Formats: sequence, structure tokens, C-alpha cells
Amino acid sequence: MTTLQKDEGAPSGMPAGETVVRRGNEGEAVWFMGGLYEIKATSAETNGEMSIIRISFAPGGSSPPHIHDCGETMFILDGSLRVYRGEDQEPVDLGPGDLVYFPKGTLEWAENNSDTVTHALAIYSPGGMDEFFAEAGKPAAKRELPLASDEAFDEKKLEEIAARHGLEVRPKATD
Repeated sequence: MTTLQKDEGAPSGMPAGETVVRRGNEGEAVWFMGGLYEIKATSAETNGEMSIIRISFAPGGSSPPHIHDCGETMFILDGSLRVYRGEDQEPVDLGPGDLVYFPKGTLEWAENNSDTVTHALAIYSPGGMDEFFAEAGKPAAKRELPLASDEAFDEKKLEEIAARHGLEVRPKATD
């Protein structure tokens, strides 16, 4: 991370923070559920206001259905992503430049149903999801998608870690 500067322009009553500048290849990177999660701004760096994470979804990759105690905004950088929200809602297909916002407490998940890698920028507010991914993921040996043999997870352990971070993981419904 490059030099941080004191931000003296914070609104009255708000603590002044630091300006965060993180280059493309900087920030912690973890492998999680077949994807690459690059932490671009942590909750600690933003005074708890947000966490910003660049996610690379492998072809066919997905997140499990989940609910978290923060809002999530996802902006698609390239590729395509199908997002699901709620139990009875129709999925929505997103492409480059598209954005979706999930309010706090929304059941949601996403899947890359294409044959190419999809990159998205996820902003969680308030922050804290960076801490979940750092704990639940495995440090990435390289800034690329993991090989299947490089990443495995224990569902019970995932649920325990998720609960510590205000996240509820649910099984996918079967047709």
C-alpha cells in the first residue's frame, strides 16, 4: 500500500481518517470457494465504514446462499454473473458495468454461469467482510484462480467462521 495521508476534511464530529491508496497488485489476496478475493480496503482502514473486495469468479463458480449484517453493492467489471435475491425472486443476469445492491439481511448469492472468468468489485457497508474472507479463505499463493487441489473447505468450519462475522450461510435449494 502506498503512503497514507491524514484526511483533515472529515465532517464535524467525525474522526478524520487516512486516505487509502492501494495499487492493483496490492492488498491481501485469498482463495475462497474456488474464487480469488483481493482485499482492496479493509474495515480498519475505513474506520469501519466499508470493506472493498475485488472478486474473481471462476467459470461455474458461485457463492453459497447467505445473509449478512451489512449491505452489499456489487459492480461487474467484466464477464457475467447471475445473482439471486430472496427465496422466491427470479435471478438477474448482470454484465460489464452493471451494479446490484443487496440491503442488510437479504438472502442472496451469485454464480458465474459463463465459460470465462468474471471480475466484480464488492463493497460491503458497514465494513467487516474483509475479516471474514481473511479468516475463511486461504492465502493465495498467486493472484490467480486456485487450482481445485489448492482449495478445500469444511462446511461446518465455514458456518462457525461465518457466525463470528455476522454471516449466515444456507444450503442451496434443490429442484
